[in-house]
Amino acid sequence: MQVQYGEVRFFLSCIYGEPSSERKEIVWERLARIGVSRKEKWCLIGDFNEILNNDEKIGGPLRSEESFKPFGDMLSACGMEELESSGIRFTWAGMRWKKWIQSCLDRAFGNRAWLREFPGSNQRFLAKRGSDHRPVLLKLQASQTKTRGQLLFGKKFLFQPG
Repeated sequence: MQVQYGEVRFFLSCIYGEPSSERKEIVWERLARIGVSRKEKWCLIGDFNEILNNDEKIGGPLRSEESFKPFGDMLSACGMEELESSGIRFTWAGMRWKKWIQSCLDRAFGNRAWLREFPGSNQRFLAKRGSDHRPVLLKLQASQTKTRGQLLFGKKFLFQPG
């Protein structure tokens, strides 16, 4: 979809990655086909049902490095970079192969043009409520300035020297 955010327009794709491993590459190929020629601002967010490496999961059998390549290649072809994040990054948890597994399936990415427009943007992983996934909150922020906390004014110091 195309989003109008104030004066800025950008493309936003909300992704639900194919859960079956045999069909995942179809989704990545379609996105790569779009991304190779897209120079406009573009953001991807959603449940990708895929990880980039074994460090993005806890539990279960290790996967071969080759199995991560199609997802990584798609992100690279589209010029996507993951947004800075806060919260528990293991957004999905459940039983597979009689083992408890946690994975980083839900996330947000922006291409270079999008990140130039929103350099201070980030993603926050919220608490699970009624789902086995954590929702991802995307915060659009045009500047990179970050707040360092609150400044509290104490009136008792108003009439103190210095």
